[in-house]
Amino acid sequence: MNQAGTQFTVSQQEVSLAPDEIRARQNAIAGVDPAFIEELIHDIRQPLGAIDSLAYFLELTCIDEQACTQLQRIRSMVAQASRILEQSAESGRRRPAN
Repeated sequence: MNQAGTQFTVSQQEVSLAPDEIRARQNAIAGVDPAFIEELIHDIRQPLGAIDSLAYFLELTCIDEQACTQLQRIRSMVAQASRILEQSAESGRRRPAN
């Protein structure tokens, strides 16, 4: 029991849910449209791809070591953002049917 004296029960199925499944269920409860999420992810990926390409080409011609390091950091951050977007897209695709 908690401090208020109310007992909470959690099924074994709920305990075994992966974090992305929990997020997907929360989104379903919140009424987030999966098509909207897919479109948003697509719209964010486009400028990220352009940023990564530009940083890559600048890195090829880079002479200053400090600038090259910063370009590598930009590309690393773009890759991290892309992974987050992919995980979000996968989570939305695995959303349980209502």
